[in-house]
Amino acid sequence: RQFHPQWSVGGYLELVSGTNERDIILMAGLGYYPIPRLALALAAGLELVDKDVEHHGTIVKEYERELVVRLGVAYGFPVSTASLGPAVFADYGGGRWTIVYGVSMVVGF
Repeated sequence: RQFHPQWSVGGYLELVSGTNERDIILMAGLGYYPIPRLALALAAGLELVDKDVEHHGTIVKEYERELVVRLGVAYGFPVSTASLGPAVFADYGGGRWTIVYGVSMVVGF
């Protein structure tokens, strides 16, 4: 929700699925727009991890919850009432940094 030409608040919902691990990331954040359509982001939230781990020849599920902090930048090209464009984030959680990149879609509410 953009409450000022240079400031917005919003949420992130991400699902990442691999062979042995599934992650759900839920975050709330603040966006700063130094120029139109270019957002600098700061967010915090939870990463819920569900992974398959082998113990003595048997696969068991393990569940973890970690706090995550996100810093990043995104650019949005207008598409009808939404915005679509590239995004790069650095997430810190579980004692490590992770670079996340892809396509970001923003829908107003």
